[in-house]
Amino acid sequence: MTRTKLLILIFLPVFTFCAIYLNWNQGPFNFSGPYFAGKMFIWLSFIAFSIYSGYCTYHENLLVTLCGICQYHFGRQVCLDLYIGAGLILFVMFLNEPTLISFLAWMIPTIFYVNLIGLLYFAIHFDSLVARFLI
Repeated sequence: MTRTKLLILIFLPVFTFCAIYLNWNQGPFNFSGPYFAGKMFIWLSFIAFSIYSGYCTYHENLLVTLCGICQYHFGRQVCLDLYIGAGLILFVMFLNEPTLISFLAWMIPTIFYVNLIGLLYFAIHFDSLVARFLI
């Protein structure tokens, strides 16, 4: 296993632990309230997607795979779509975060992990996002 793969596999659990610890006041594991099923779904999606991403990282080389995919029009469209979605996730984070520093702390890993960090952010901040955007 290369050092890059090892770094990718280690960084996500470390970032997840730090994010949960630093945002404990958000009640990331409080599953009460009218929208508890949505929060549970997001946590389960994050866990499942993290496991699958770890599996893929262990068995494949991301850059080689992306270079192969980007030779096709739909491959480029899928990559573009992924980063348009990342832009939307970052915009929601920007609207919800109280300081620029906390936004940047979420933005940097989002550039590399995209949807995984988005799911983690939505799971941790679920109640504040629901209160801000739905109620």
